[in-house]
Amino acid sequence: MDKNGRGVEQMINYFLHNAEQNFIIKGELLRENNIAYRSNRNIKDTVFRLLMDDEAHLLELFNALEGTECTKRELIHINTLKGPLFNKVRNDLSFSVQDWFLNIVEHQSSITENSPLRMFLYLSRVWEQVLEISKAYRRKLYKIPLPRLYMLFNGAEPFPVEKVYRLSDAFRISHGEPQTELTVRAININLHAGHPILERCSILKEYGIFVDRIRKKLERGKNRDLAVKEAIRECIEEGVLKEFLNRHGREVYNMMFDEITYEDLLQIRLEEAEEDAVERGLARGIKEGIEQGIEQGIEQGIEQGIEQGIRQGIQQGIEQGLKQGLEHGLAEGVQRGQTEKTKTFIRNLLQAGIPDEKICILAECDQETINAVQKSL
Repeated sequence: MDKNGRGVEQMINYFLHNAEQNFIIKGELLRENNIAYRSNRNIKDTVFRLLMDDEAHLLELFNALEGTECTKRELIHINTLKGPLFNKVRNDLSFSVQDWFLNIVEHQSSITENSPLRMFLYLSRVWEQVLEISKAYRRKLYKIPLPRLYMLFNGAEPFPVEKVYRLSDAFRISHGEPQTELTVRAININLHAGHPILERCSILKEYGIFVDRIRKKLERGKNRDLAVKEAIRECIEEGVLKEFLNRHGREVYNMMFDEITYEDLLQIRLEEAEEDAVERGLARGIKEGIEQGIEQGIEQGIEQGIEQGIRQGIQQGIEQGLKQGLEHGLAEGVQRGQTEKTKTFIRNLLQAGIPDEKICILAECDQETINAVQKSL
């Protein structure tokens, strides 16, 4: 798909979760008219998820949503998992706060009546990952985290300050009290809506200011790129999302102007880590291999030099040693780089809570390798 269409239609497998996997934030890609702009049309969702990939921000959002006063950031853990393992889980962030809640939050810029149905399906998928399903068949009651479902709306369409969606509204017929029910609390986080959550969660309010600043500039006729650029500069000058924009300025800039999404950013970081591991292994292997080759070459050269002439033998031995050393170093470097790449993959899976037997299959390794990586964590 071309660059102009990529921002609207591409859905990249992505799932951020932690070992306990108890708090999920689900974001939906921003849908807009297919107008050619250089900046990323998914800007709001992309920035929102990057903004919430922070323990302090997640704790503040959690307290604002649940009316709690938790202050221990160490109770929150964030990890990343993406790819075919969670093929049906799209555009999610997750963090856990002990095992109290399982909260799913959709970030939406368009109105949909189907949020409860998606939440129902998504909740089932999440429970498959976070619960010990075998305990559901025991006689003793299996206590599970309390599910709480939210939708944060900041689109331009008219929307009430708060609204409750019910799964039963989607049932084809109504026959008494529904035996299956699921409710989604939808909250309008636009500044003009004035929802109290914005006063309880400063980072959410500043995010609303950032989005509102871009929207107003667009309404005044400025093109998207200029509107985004000016909004970033003004927000930093006024202290709005200042720390976030300063800390992630390069990533945010690339996302907005080069259409690099949050998923792309995570993939780039993973690829960089793999490349660094290969380069370190390759450099170390070449160095050690050349040193060993030179030593062996000198020894062989001296021995050959006794018969063919010390000068000629040493020269040939050094040349052969350099050649053998380079070949040995390259081979060893590639092997070490591949080993580092495998360990990085295993480490990510372990931190994501994937069982060892599945890791053995995915990483094509044995249990001994997994144990070695676990000791290094």
